[in-house]
Amino acid sequence: MDYDDEQTRDVYAHYGLAMYLAQTLEHAIVNALVILRLPEKEKYTRQDIDEFMEGNFQKTLGALLKQLKSEISFPPDLESVLVEALNRRNYLAHHYFRVRAETFVTRNGRTQMLHELQSDQRLFEKADEQLAKAMKPLRLTHGATDSAYEAEYKAMCQRLGI
Repeated sequence: MDYDDEQTRDVYAHYGLAMYLAQTLEHAIVNALVILRLPEKEKYTRQDIDEFMEGNFQKTLGALLKQLKSEISFPPDLESVLVEALNRRNYLAHHYFRVRAETFVTRNGRTQMLHELQSDQRLFEKADEQLAKAMKPLRLTHGATDSAYEAEYKAMCQRLGI
């Protein structure tokens, strides 16, 4: 494999990682919507929660953000990073390779694309981290502690045999 092939592969890999992190953010928003229902958790069954989550996984990132914003006030810095993440996710999903077609055929262009995609990855991670930080006091108040998350993770790993 020559350098151009490796670099092309790296662009695709970093694009894939950026989109994965965007989907992770989408999942975090759905989780935040579930956390907002914890004060009334006794009226929901596990099936209700699963159906609620599945219904929300069908929504776009923009629709999820709109719903979350209608249910909770964000600190201004969180709202701005979430809007930026939404815009970058939409650009990546709908326009990126078409707009970057000429850039993609040169080494310097691919290098530029790699830097952009790594920046996008950091943006999605930042948005996810800030959302988790904003939601943490509410989830802790209603029993969704870090130790409960850890126990659930260990149980999942055990079920999967890892």
